Amino acid sequence: MTTIVFDGKRLVADTLRTSAGFKLPGDFTKIWLPGSATWKIQGVEVMAVGFSGSCSFQMELKEKLLENLTHKTKFTNLEGGFTLLCYMKTGNVFHVHYHTSTKNTTGYTAITDMGNSGEAVGSGSSYALGALSMGCDAAEAVIAAINVSTSTGGNLCIWNPKKPHKLKFISPKKYLKKKVKKTKRKETWG
Repeated sequence: MTTIVFDGKRLVADTLRTSAGFKLPGDFTKIWLPGSATWKIQGVEVMAVGFSGSCSFQMELKEKLLENLTHKTKFTNLEGGFTLLCYMKTGNVFHVHYHTSTKNTTGYTAITDMGNSGEAVGSGSSYALGALSMGCDAAEAVIAAINVSTSTGGNLCIWNPKKPHKLKFISPKKYLKKKVKKTKRKETWG
């Protein structure tokens, strides 16, 4: 499962990978970058995508992003679904949700422009939104979810629009240690 958070500045995800309720070794990158390709949703260019959901959608989803994903987009996979937090070139975040209720339905794609406000998706999203509402940044919100959700874990994957072609991976412990050092420096120097 997953927790992906946008705080108005950065997109952050955990890296835990699970299958059938088991935690798998290694980090799993849940934030995708288009590289040299151009991805679009509703005609707007996408800079980064945070993915939560069934891995069986990943390849087809990337193809649909190349074709311009819209609310009319249909997927051939008829089981499960996904939720995306997408940072757009406009600076807004789109929340994209696709779900099928049974194997015999074609599903639906819902796309919501969330503006530039804080948002979270995935199994730990309610914990992360609570942390955001208390003034935490996106990384701290994912860490809060890691601390209370058994479906969220691993390291942090951080994407910053100021460095659009780079993902940063850091352990929650290391992130918090750096944050405390920065805070102490500010208090000392004003």
